[in-house]
Amino acid sequence: MEDTRPLRTQISAILNDCDYEQTRQVYEFCKQISGRARAGAPTVQGAVAEKPVQQDANVEIDYLCGRWMHKAGVVSQWLYDAFFAGKRSETYDEVSNMVKICYAASCPIRLVAAEDKEVVGTISIVKRDCDDKDYGPWLAYLYVIENYRSRGVAAKLITKCSQILKGLGYKEAYVKADKQAAMDFCKSMGWELFETIKDTKGNKTEIYKLLV
Repeated sequence: MEDTRPLRTQISAILNDCDYEQTRQVYEFCKQISGRARAGAPTVQGAVAEKPVQQDANVEIDYLCGRWMHKAGVVSQWLYDAFFAGKRSETYDEVSNMVKICYAASCPIRLVAAEDKEVVGTISIVKRDCDDKDYGPWLAYLYVIENYRSRGVAAKLITKCSQILKGLGYKEAYVKADKQAAMDFCKSMGWELFETIKDTKGNKTEIYKLLV
């Protein structure tokens, strides 16, 4: 008799009778089939192909200090590679020492996004992120590993920052954007362009204000 249940239900029923190795093989096979289907998908002339939408990551947002402090080295490497190496004078050891200085109720506050006991993203709340500006606090050092980008992780990190800042009595925070991608991101979040500055080389940096 033909099984008329949805395919997902049929597969789940099969997997219930499989051991770990059999389940892993079924999973890998499904991934291969899915990849082939996408690669061979027909296109329609004149139509715009939509980029596949990835499912939002099921991550938890938590403080780096405390139970995630053993991942400070991972976070330090991310930040050094993304924000310091070849761009600023700080060494890796200096960045590592900076990352280890963090708190839960006062700046600097460092958060991580984690899934399955691994960290996949981070953000910091700092008193100052622009040497000649005396306002703050600032959201800084937002980083998400490649496999988790465009999956809502950055938004969750920022939302948690807003909640923390509101709890500490702040009404606003600031973000510095010195690359076009960062500027576009800030605009997509609906943040207010607060100020535009230029460095000694004439490079433009935009400062955005967000209400918390």
